[in-house]
Parts: sequence; structure tokens; C-alpha cells
Amino acid sequence: MRDYANNRLNSSLMDARRSIPPYVILDFGNKGLLGLQAPVEYGGLDLGHEDCMAILTQIGAMDMNLAILVGLHNYLGIRPIMHHSNETLRAELLPKLASGRELAAFGLTEPGAGSNASAIESQATLMPNGNIKLNGSKMWIGNASWAGIINVFLRYTDEHGKPNGTCGYVVRQGQPGLEMGPELMTMGLRSMVQNTFTMKDVIVEPMSQLGVLGRGLDVAQDAMMYTRLALGAIFLGAMKRCLQLMLRYADRRTKISTGRLLDNPVSMMRLSTLTAKAQVLENLLHFISQRLDRNVEIPEEFLIVAKVSGSEFLWDAVDGASQMLGGRGYLENNEIAKILRDARVGRVFEGPTETMMYYMGSRLVLDSERLTAFLSTQLDAQDIAAQIIEARDAVASRCKAMELPFTGMRKLQLANFLLGEIVNWGILHAVSRYLEGMPLSDNARVSYWTQMKFVSSISAAKYDTLDEKIAIEPNKLKEIVAGFETQIGDIEQTLPGEEWGVDPYLRV
Repeated sequence: MRDYANNRLNSSLMDARRSIPPYVILDFGNKGLLGLQAPVEYGGLDLGHEDCMAILTQIGAMDMNLAILVGLHNYLGIRPIMHHSNETLRAELLPKLASGRELAAFGLTEPGAGSNASAIESQATLMPNGNIKLNGSKMWIGNASWAGIINVFLRYTDEHGKPNGTCGYVVRQGQPGLEMGPELMTMGLRSMVQNTFTMKDVIVEPMSQLGVLGRGLDVAQDAMMYTRLALGAIFLGAMKRCLQLMLRYADRRTKISTGRLLDNPVSMMRLSTLTAKAQVLENLLHFISQRLDRNVEIPEEFLIVAKVSGSEFLWDAVDGASQMLGGRGYLENNEIAKILRDARVGRVFEGPTETMMYYMGSRLVLDSERLTAFLSTQLDAQDIAAQIIEARDAVASRCKAMELPFTGMRKLQLANFLLGEIVNWGILHAVSRYLEGMPLSDNARVSYWTQMKFVSSISAAKYDTLDEKIAIEPNKLKEIVAGFETQIGDIEQTLPGEEWGVDPYLRV
């Protein structure tokens, strides 16, 4: 892959043209990168999780567009078919997908349903002949217009017109009623295509079903959880690339008032902290993938932390790189500007950081036993588990006593978010401390850093913060921002841009 990156890729060109060249997809398919965990009999590599993380980290350092395409295709595309479809469907589709002759996409997000998958409105209706009719719209779907098949998830209505949970189906490109919408002009990840699409009376057969009828979101959730692990590896690769460029520049930049930039104490501290974050993320990925390869069941919080911390750490790294490089970091011909644009989406897709923190906190409140038992038995972290539980009770008590503007559900929501932060740092500290004596570089320093972050997260959750003290209720916020109209107007540019519509005389 390193040789390929040096001799066969031009990421700037792909970014400018908003497309991945066909030869790259063909090369990736021929090398097995589009069938990382597919069984060998279907043309895949049948790799373990640790090997997959190493590969995705490497591609993430090369180009996040390519890495996310590979991760999406393998985990959101192939995995649901490999684990949740019938043998006929597997035999038909997996050889095409694993070889890269077709790409796969994943249709869950809708205009009104993003991180809250339970809000999807697309409908699957059972027909008298046993087939299923699909109707609805999806958006932000990576690979959609390139894909040969799309795994879609909908609400299910039985033959009596009664809602009966959710369902998943494989929809093939070109089926009547499947209509692709325009490509979304994203800020970053420009080489990858993202589309909206609609389903208007798309008919699928029962054999196209994914998982158990009525429990389609279980299939989607499984795919998304493993995708979050893959994203952590991709973000780690991009982080390491940022650090390479920062170190190279800081070592060569000598004509500043304080001497060599690398010797500046602020530069030293920022670089040191970023190397700690990279090691923390690598520790977590190593621990999770190694346990998965041993068939140990991992609490979903660990997979969420891989994605959440990975995206936040990468953003810190690329922002730090842009700052350290000064004007050079702002130039499009330098690599950092593109990484910054590509990295920004990491904090919002596959679950925004804030939503994931809230979710982990709510799980701690409703069902903490699985997480705390895993910390105790697999990581010998009974003390960390006990600190998390003690903090849960203290934070819940503090938030319950809050006054305006935190009323009603706002108290619970804030408590859950704060607890999610504690869970996040508790997991990172438990893993880094567990691996401290193992042959991964720098773990003593990293273990100390995660311990201090864990302690800080508990302290921040137990006591009033400045943000809480200056918070004002929503109607007042609306009033303040509405007042801006008298100062800056309410601007919406309406001058038309380029004309790309087909001339009416030439349309069908």
C-alpha cells in the first residue's frame, strides 16, 4: 500500500475532480481490499480484526477518501450480507462485492432521521403475493450512485396494514422505482460520492431480507458498531500523517525568534500531547481487535469510544498541524488543507460526538452492569468501574437539583452527556493502564495522561461549570439571535450560478 500511494495515487487530482479513478477501485478489488473479511470461498481475504485495523490505518494515512470507501464497503456493505442474509444471497453477491466488481452502500439516514435511527419513516409493506414494496427517501448515502447494491432499512407493515418493527433489504441498482438524487457537494471527502435517493414502489423478494423481520435495526446497529471501530483505525492513520508533517516542519523551521520551532516549549507540549492521543487510540484499537479475534464479546461503548475519541483526536491533530504550519497550512497545494476538510466530517457522521456521549451516559444509567463487569474481568479495572458508578450517582444527584434554565428533561440530558464523557475517559484509561507493561511505546506516559483526563472528567461532571452558569433558556436565545437581523440583516444570496440544466428543446 505504501508503494501504491507513492506511485499510483494523486489525491489532489481526485479531490479536484470529485471522483476516484476507476483503476484505483479495480486495483483495490484485485488486491482483496474490498473483501477484507469475506470468506475465501467467496473471493475474500478472511482477515481478522487486528489485520483489518492495520490496513485501514495505513490507507487512512494515504487518503481518508479511499480509507472510508474501503471501510464503508466492507463493514456497512458486505458485513450485513455476510452475517445476516441467506446462503443464496451470499453466494450471489459476495463474490462480486469482495472482488470489487460491484460496490455496496448502506441506506439508513433520512432527511428527518440522522443519529436517531428509530425516527426513520421509509416504509416496507408486505404485498399479497409475498413480495415487499419499499417507499421512502434516504440521504447522505456514501457510494449510493456508484453501488451495485444498497442495504436499506425501513419500517415494516404486515399484510394487515399493522406496523411491525423494522426491516432490512438488499436493493439492486437499476430496480424500477429506485431513483438517485443529486450528488451532495460536501466540504471534504470530495473524491467519494454521496447521494440522496428515493424508493417509489420498489419491489423486492423475501430472499433479499437482512436479519429477522421486525428487527432490521439490529442488523444496522451491528454494521454501524463495527464501522465505528474501522473509523477509529482510519482516524489513527490520518493522525499519524499529521504528526509526520508537523514534526518535519517544526524540525526544519529554524528562523523564528525563539530558534528552531521544534525546540519551542509550546510546540513541544502540543506535539507531545498529540503523540499521547495517537498512542491512546492505538492502544484501544489493539485491545478491541485482539479480543474480537479471540471471539470475546465487546461492550458497544468500547466501539463508540474508538470512533468518538478517534474523530476528536484527529481534529485536534489536523487543527494543530494547520496552526503550526502557519500560512503553509492554509495553502491547498499542501496536504494539511485537504486532510482538514476530510477530517471535519469525522465528528458528525456515524453518530455525532455529542449524541454518542449522551447515548453512553444513558446506558450507564439504565444498564451499567455489562460495562462495569467487562472493565473488572477483562481489564482488571474494578477501581475504575467503581469510580464510574460513584460518579454516576453523584452527577445524577447534582443535575436533579439544578434550577433554571435546566428544567425537566434537560437535567437528565445534561447528566447523560456528562456521564458519557466519564465513560469515554474511563475506558481509555483502563485500556492504557492495562497495556502499560506491554511492548507498545510510551505507555507509562500515556497511562498517566489518561488517568488525569479521567479524573478531570469526573471533576467537571460533579461541579458546576462556567458553561452551565451562563446558559440561558431557548426563547431568550432566539430573542438574542433575532436581534442580529437589525445589525447584519438576514442574508440569502439569490443570484443564479452556472446553468447546467438540459435545454428544454433537447429534453425527453
